Amino acid sequence: MVVLWAVRLIAFLLHREFISWPEWHEKVREVHYRTTSKMKSYVWLTCGVFYSMMMYPCANRMRNAIEQGQNATNWGALGHTGIVLQILGLLLETIADNQKGNFKRKIGNRNKWCNVGLWSTISHPNYLGEAIFWSGVFLGGIGCNRTAKDWLISTTGLVFILSVLKGAVESL
Repeated sequence: MVVLWAVRLIAFLLHREFISWPEWHEKVREVHYRTTSKMKSYVWLTCGVFYSMMMYPCANRMRNAIEQGQNATNWGALGHTGIVLQILGLLLETIADNQKGNFKRKIGNRNKWCNVGLWSTISHPNYLGEAIFWSGVFLGGIGCNRTAKDWLISTTGLVFILSVLKGAVESL
């Protein structure tokens, strides 16, 4: 599911930057030229570390499957709930991004707040979908956490993404 999430995100960002909102590409280029290599390195390193922490439950799940072989097929109720949350979160985020993109493409809506579909009832359904997805990743991997280190890394990753999403919502 995380690979599917990553492919969806890459496709969405490329489409937004180069096809549906070329002005955004120009803003990104301006930021690129104004930002030092050192600052970019810090951002990439920080994001890389925390995304790795968020992926930790998946790594635990895969490690568990390799170690136990065919006996690792029992995910339990928490594992299945985590998968369902990942699917629901990914669907919510995809639908919300699509609705917002369609709204913004209409003449005169580029700088207006999207207020159609999910956006008419939830202020940031795309961020909610993201939070649900990563909560599902965390929940799906809980059964494979064996040590305090596993719990610390998994929990820190989840807290990081939820904090980033909360900060993004509050800044809008």
